[in-house]
Amino acid sequence: MYFYNQYCSQNIVEITIPEGYKLERIPDDVDLILPFGSYRVKYLVEDNTIRYERYYKFNTFEISKEDAQEIVLKQ
Repeated sequence: MYFYNQYCSQNIVEITIPEGYKLERIPDDVDLILPFGSYRVKYLVEDNTIRYERYYKFNTFEISKEDAQEIVLKQ
């Protein structure tokens, strides 16, 4: 993969759990630090709200095929 510039993205999504519904489980947080960038996902539950935070950053312009496969295998 080739990027024309370094790239960073952050998303925050809040989901309200409807009345009468109960949360069974949430996924584990993810924190990957790789030679070419990082990827983090965090889940927070407060009252009837789920907060999903995702952040990823590529600090290089090129990612080799082998490094890209490493990302896929860790998911």
